[in-house]
Amino acid sequence: MASREELEERLARSRQRYRRAREKASLLTETTIVEDVDGGLGTVAVRGHGQLLRVSLDPSALRYATGRSVSTAVLRSIQRAEARARALRESRDGTEEGHSR
Repeated sequence: MASREELEERLARSRQRYRRAREKASLLTETTIVEDVDGGLGTVAVRGHGQLLRVSLDPSALRYATGRSVSTAVLRSIQRAEARARALRESRDGTEEGHSR
């Protein structure tokens, strides 16, 4: 059976892990990751949790683009942004170089 001191240490470590998890969750919620759409067509933005926030397209850049090329470029950009969000979530401290809040 664990001693009182051991139990108190375990409880303190558990509280510390819980606090860090809450801080990281808060950071992920506040973080916005922006990726450029290939071909200068615009940008996409996702939250640190990977939730798609917006797709912004530049109408002047779409003049000569086909629907297929636009959809492919947007999809690739979303996938890159989601990959960055995943890396952010998996990082130990919840930070990524180049992220914006």
